[in-house]
Amino acid sequence: MKSSSLIEIAMKEAEDYYARNNIAVTLRGLFYILVSKNVLPNTKSAYKRLSEIIAKARYEKRFPAYLIRDVTRASIHLEKLEHYPEELSEEKLKELVQSILNNYATYSMNPWKDQKKRVIILVEKEAQYELIKKIVWENFEFGVYKIVFSRGYDSATDMINLAGEIKSL
Repeated sequence: MKSSSLIEIAMKEAEDYYARNNIAVTLRGLFYILVSKNVLPNTKSAYKRLSEIIAKARYEKRFPAYLIRDVTRASIHLEKLEHYPEELSEEKLKELVQSILNNYATYSMNPWKDQKKRVIILVEKEAQYELIKKIVWENFEFGVYKIVFSRGYDSATDMINLAGEIKSL
């Protein structure tokens, strides 16, 4: 089956699922819908092909991003303050983060107040996510906007959502 035909069929099924359930389908759920309708065989290679085709179509905006949800990667918003005082250069930002890492307890002011930039930590390995989240949560009262757990590879859902979130900040 051609990629364009698969995208068209997958989009119709994802739209139908969304309309019926008011929630986006997962890629695996979409795969099983397509398998049940004899559009795809129930094989690892068919799933991988679907994943690659749908991700590419989503990045190219030929398949609406909101129709697929990803439930395999965790993220948590940690930022407690919403405004930052002045725009900090990347160098100054690095100095502040290093200073906090070296001696976070000495800070009595919020250098992030009215800052236009946010710190997002991307954790690749699943085994490290909880530890990193705990360290950041306990040691940074401000400054880390979000921690994202990527499981070692990107997800079209996460990358599109994160890009939209960054644009809106």
